[in-house]
Amino acid sequence: MASVRGRACASCPRRLASCPPASLGACANDRFRRKVWGENPSLHCSLSALILLSLVSARAEANWSTNFAKAQADAKSAHKLLLINFSGSDWCGWCKRLEAEVFSKPEFAQYAKDNLVLVMADFPRRTPLTDEVRKQNYELAERFQVEGFPTIVILNGDGKMVGHLGYMPGDQTLLLASSRNCRRASRA
Repeated sequence: MASVRGRACASCPRRLASCPPASLGACANDRFRRKVWGENPSLHCSLSALILLSLVSARAEANWSTNFAKAQADAKSAHKLLLINFSGSDWCGWCKRLEAEVFSKPEFAQYAKDNLVLVMADFPRRTPLTDEVRKQNYELAERFQVEGFPTIVILNGDGKMVGHLGYMPGDQTLLLASSRNCRRASRA
């Protein structure tokens, strides 16, 4: 929402309708910044860095492999399912949403740690892959008839496909429920 008022306020470069004209003083953003941080920019930088660091450390980390053969052997020896995420990580919007809504959550990380071996079969446009990984990913996509991204394939320890999913809007509960159903099916 652009403002018809002339210049932007001191703390935000945008011209917002909520920003008062310069003659009325600082806008709410600037008043908030001064109230919280004061006029000490080093305090602002230090606290911002601390907040950013805590957010990064709070993000759930799942252990994704790019080596399918090793992951399949690990899944078989640990009696876990193998989840392959076919993704276009640096260009596919739905893949990015799946990462943000499911794979980055602590609940998924805990479930994966206990029940899954994770493989990322990535098809990036800007991120370089080794020739070996690129060849493996294309062979896997052909083998499991991947037609779009993201596609999630779930295999049992013997390499038999027990699940084939795509992006499901919402949260990770649908993916986790589907994975649990695949786990039950693989035992039968």
